[in-house]
Amino acid sequence: MPGPGASMLGAHNPAMTSIRASRPDEGARAIEIWRHAVDATHDFLSPQDRAEIDEMV
Repeated sequence: MPGPGASMLGAHNPAMTSIRASRPDEGARAIEIWRHAVDATHDFLSPQDRAEIDEMV
């Protein structure tokens, strides 16, 4: 185990998040998560703004 101040780069850390490409079956859920996040944080968007953004996404 590295001592205090030692770098953890390259060490196995199960708490770290890894990024991978999405699978085709995950698309609908990813969009659902995104929509909930937008609804929770972007109250300045009008319904028309939201509809236009939905089309782009």
